[in-house]
Amino acid sequence: MRHAQIIVLRTRSNVAIITRVFGIASNSEQVMRDALLRDRSI
Repeated sequence: MRHAQIIVLRTRSNVAIITRVFGIASNSEQVMRDALLRDRSI
């Protein structure tokens, strides 16, 4: 039972890290798109 709890905790921390990384990636994509749109508008 202890092993299962440790695995669950590890997976939860991994998911949190992955979601953070994906969130940063999506934010950078939006920033890049905004920059491209600004360059086109100028």
